[in-house]
Amino acid sequence: MFDVDFSTFKREKFSLMRAYPLLDWTSDGCSAPVVGSEGRSFNFTHACVRHDFGYRNIKRLGLFTESVRTKLDEQFHRDLEASCVTQVRTRKIRCLMWAETFYVAVRATGG
Repeated sequence: MFDVDFSTFKREKFSLMRAYPLLDWTSDGCSAPVVGSEGRSFNFTHACVRHDFGYRNIKRLGLFTESVRTKLDEQFHRDLEASCVTQVRTRKIRCLMWAETFYVAVRATGG
């Protein structure tokens, strides 16, 4: 979860799934009401998939604590921001604002 950078996770997800078949790879994407995973200035699908992966597998292993949750959410925040890197200037600014909104919502709701 923390050893593979976001670009590698996105690019090699299916290889990782074959290498680690016992892990829970299911995801419901971004469960943000109304907006979902994508908007005009953002696509957070991969960040949400990785966040789901972290939550589901850490819980499954019985290692879920508040400090682990914080670490997973901070990784989610970095992944959201990484999703904005390729946007042009004005869309990038909106994307980063959405990234902050998603992060704050996840921290407030616990998941």
